[in-house]
Amino acid sequence: MHLAQRLAGLELSAIPVWVLDVDRSRVCWVNEAGLDLWRAQDRDELFARDYSTVPPPIRTRFQALAAQLRGEGGVVRESWTFYPRGVPVTVTLHSSSVELDDGRFAILSQALPTDGAPEPELVRGIEALRHTSVMIAFVDPSGDLLMQNPAALRAFGRTRTWSAWLGEPGEADAMLRAALDGDIVTREMLVRTVDGERLHAIEGRAVRDPVTGVLGVLFHHTDETARIGAERSAEERGRLLDELNASLALVERQRGEILALSAPILDVGERALALPIIGALNRERSAEIAARLLPAIAGSGVDRVILDMTGAAALDDAGARHLIEMVRAIRLLGASAMITGIQPALARALVASGFDGTGITLVGSIAQGLSRSRKR
Repeated sequence: MHLAQRLAGLELSAIPVWVLDVDRSRVCWVNEAGLDLWRAQDRDELFARDYSTVPPPIRTRFQALAAQLRGEGGVVRESWTFYPRGVPVTVTLHSSSVELDDGRFAILSQALPTDGAPEPELVRGIEALRHTSVMIAFVDPSGDLLMQNPAALRAFGRTRTWSAWLGEPGEADAMLRAALDGDIVTREMLVRTVDGERLHAIEGRAVRDPVTGVLGVLFHHTDETARIGAERSAEERGRLLDELNASLALVERQRGEILALSAPILDVGERALALPIIGALNRERSAEIAARLLPAIAGSGVDRVILDMTGAAALDDAGARHLIEMVRAIRLLGASAMITGIQPALARALVASGFDGTGITLVGSIAQGLSRSRKR
């Protein structure tokens, strides 16, 4: 028997009835009362309407309804608000499955008027609940789901219990008990969505079921994966930066210690200092040596300084100039400079830089320099 023949008894019903072809998202049968509800000019005009472009919350809710009818059958009774030609119509919708002439699944809908006109604030509140991105669930004292909004359906699918959403189901009972005891429960935890694990901020509080009067718990979830991930990344970056700064400070201390060891200032008595220079003498090392040597001369009444170059690397023009500048600074502080241990390569570099040695004592070794210093 064709669909039209099976539904012939509903043609003259005062209750709006229609059949929705789920695969094509189009109405494929309607009675006269249904035409009036949908404010359609005629059947052809209604059958041409494409309902695949409805807003995501409505599409999610409809897909959940279709899945329930496919799986469980029976009749599903829900409150729906439609907007035919922009005019809101709130009805109690009785939905059941029906087979089309080609054997495909469809939904038979019968729209009963609501008992009395609901308050506008209530209708708007219900619509807001359906369209919000916050995932909302109302559960009974045993944790069974009594209601979930479209955002929750999109995230978790249709489940029997709220605990099935959680990455740690053992926490569900403790949170439920705490809320029923009057606490406002807040948690940040992993949840199991249809798209994988996410981090949700969850709040739960006890609320009486307006249908039965029994105390239940209203939970709402907000997806904080991006925020918490960003905070953790920032914390990790901060930790790594602190470690890097600590490492750099340690390296800087060690570098200073190495520089000091490679050019130690030695008090050799009788108002004389000796400074063995080991390694290269570049701008940085020259500045570091001067920063230690010159205050030592000025603050201790030293009048002789021995610069031992036995362990110094061969100097280039710049290194030779740094040595000459150091000798001049020593003399400006009223001390005499003695250079010991000059190697042939160093001698050539000093000559090339214009160093003439005037006023400076030049000695072959530091031992000879110390001996000469003591004789003075």
